[in-house]
Amino acid sequence: MTGRDSKTGETIIFSGGNREQYGLEGWIVSISITLVAMLFISIIALSEKMKESYSALIGAASILLIWFIVNQLEIVYKEKGWYGPSFRPPNGYIAGPLSRDQGNNI
Repeated sequence: MTGRDSKTGETIIFSGGNREQYGLEGWIVSISITLVAMLFISIIALSEKMKESYSALIGAASILLIWFIVNQLEIVYKEKGWYGPSFRPPNGYIAGPLSRDQGNNI
């Protein structure tokens, strides 16, 4: 389920290689992705059943929790290898009007 650092003897949950995975790592990532999906569903389901003020508060808390979980998953994948997914544009990306935007010039 976990690995062990050969130098320090510490338990490792997330393997270092991009083609490696420990059992506990698989469980953590799977549960995290399932939790994100359930939070999205709960936003809709609770908004229909609760008062507007409560549903707005719970919806905002759910969105913050979704952001946190996705951010943590992104950090794990960036540490594992060359693949670095990101929901934000890379540093140095030219933003602005469509005529200046990279990749959209016609």
